[in-house]
Amino acid sequence: MSVAKQKLCHLLLDEVFGSRVAKVGRHLAKWEKCFLADLYQLDQPHECLGVLINHGLVTYGRDPRPTPGVQYEISLDQVIQTIRYPRYLYLIKALHGDNAELILEEVLRRGQETLPKIMEKSLNRIELDENLAKTHKQDLEKTFQTLVKEHFLQRAPHVGTNPEVPGSTVPILDETTRFHVPESIESCSSIYWCLNVDRFHVEFRNKILVSTVTRRIDETAGKLMEFILSLSGKKLEASSRHISITEIYANINKCIDLKLRQYKDHYLKVLEEDRTRFIDRVGDEGGGTYVVNFKHIFTVLGSAVVENVVQEKFNSKALRIFRVVRDKLYVEESQIQKLVMIPARETKLMTYQLLENNFIQVQELRKSLSANVVAKSFYLFHVDLNQVARMVQEMCYMSLSNAIIRKNHELQINARLLEKQDRIDSITSNINASEEFVSEEERTQQLEEVQDMLSPAEHDLVKQIRRCGDKLHSSLAQVDETLLVLELFLKL
Repeated sequence: MSVAKQKLCHLLLDEVFGSRVAKVGRHLAKWEKCFLADLYQLDQPHECLGVLINHGLVTYGRDPRPTPGVQYEISLDQVIQTIRYPRYLYLIKALHGDNAELILEEVLRRGQETLPKIMEKSLNRIELDENLAKTHKQDLEKTFQTLVKEHFLQRAPHVGTNPEVPGSTVPILDETTRFHVPESIESCSSIYWCLNVDRFHVEFRNKILVSTVTRRIDETAGKLMEFILSLSGKKLEASSRHISITEIYANINKCIDLKLRQYKDHYLKVLEEDRTRFIDRVGDEGGGTYVVNFKHIFTVLGSAVVENVVQEKFNSKALRIFRVVRDKLYVEESQIQKLVMIPARETKLMTYQLLENNFIQVQELRKSLSANVVAKSFYLFHVDLNQVARMVQEMCYMSLSNAIIRKNHELQINARLLEKQDRIDSITSNINASEEFVSEEERTQQLEEVQDMLSPAEHDLVKQIRRCGDKLHSSLAQVDETLLVLELFLKL
C-alpha cells in the first residue's frame, strides 16, 4: 500500500464519514490486518468498524494461526470509489429518474439496508422535502425492482463458514439469488441490499468508449458503438459475448438516425478496421459475428494516457522516444538515436530523463558468463506498460489528495464569509416566496437591502471562491476518469 493511496483514503473517509472513522481506517491501512484489541486506543472503534463493514470497506475473517481472534482488513480500492458517489447518483437519475436517485441515496447513506426501511426512509424524505415530487409507495417499489433487475443493486453478502478454515466466519455472496427480489415486501425484512459498483463501472466504461469513438470518427459512429455496447452484457469482463449482426441491425432499425440506418455496413467496417479495433469480427455465421475486446481497447487507452503524461511532463521529443522504445519492445541506445531522428546529445539526455523517472526501464544482457570479462555487456531499453500505468496511478492519487486538501483549505479560511452568503441566499429565497409585500417595488427594495449586507469586495471574493471550487471539482472529476481508465486497463 503506497503512502499516496493511504493519504487519499484518509481524506475521503474524513470527508464522507468523519474524523473518527478516518482514524480507524488509517490505522487499518497502516497495519493491513488488525485485531479489535489493536484499535482500543482509538475513539469508539466498535461503532467505526460497524460503519466501515456496513459500507463494504472493511472485511473480516478468523486468524488462520492458532491464536484465536477475528482480523479486520480495509480495502483501499473500495474506499477510493467513494469519490464516485456523486457520479453514481447522477447516472442513476439520468437512466431511471428521481425515484431511483432517492433510493440509491438512501442505500449509499447506510451502506446496506432492508427494502422496508429503504421505502420508509424514502417516503419520509418525500413528505418532508417540498422540492421532491410526490409519489406513491408502489412506484418506489417498481423503481427498486428495476434497479435490481438492471443489477445496480444486489443482495448484501451474508455471514457463512469458510470451508478452508474450520470454525471461521466470512461474508458469502449467493450468486443464485443475488439479483432476485421476493414478491412480498414483508419477506424482505431480513434481506439487506447494497450497491453493485461493477455495474456502474460498466456504464462508465461504455460512456468512455462511446465518447472515444465519437471523437475519433463522428457522432453517428458513436451511436452505433452505443448500440453494440448495450448488447455486450452487464459485467466487467475482458471481452464481450458474441454479438450477431442480426441483433445489431435490429437495434439500428429502431433508431431515428437515417444516416446510421443508411450507412450501417460502412460504419461497422470503420469500427472494425480502426487501429484501436473497437469491434472484432470472429465469425461469418448469420451474416457476421462480432465481439468487443475491452482488454485491447483499454490497453490502447491506457497507453494514450501514459503518452499524454509523458508529453506534459517532458516534451514532444521525449514522447517520440517513449513511443519508439514501446513499439520496438527492446532497443539499444544507438538504435534509438537512429530511429527518432533527434540529435544524439538531446536523445541521450531525454532517454536518461525517462529512465530516471521510471517511464522506461533498462535490462542488462551479458555476452559472456565469465565474471572476469570487462565491458562484455550491452543494455536494452524497454517499456513495462503495467508498471508505468501503476506509477501514473500514484500520480493520480497525489493529484486527488492535493485537490481535496486545497478545497478544504479554501472552505476553512473563508468559512465565515460563506456562512454569511448562505444566510443572505436563504433570506433572499424567503423574500421571493413571501406574499406579504404589497408591491414589487417594496420587494425589490428589501432584496437590495439584504444584498448590501455584503460589501462589493466581499461579493467579488465569494465569486472567486466559488469559481475556485468549481475548478477543483472539475479537476477531481477529470482525474477520477483518468484513474478509472487506468484501473480498467490493469484489471481487465
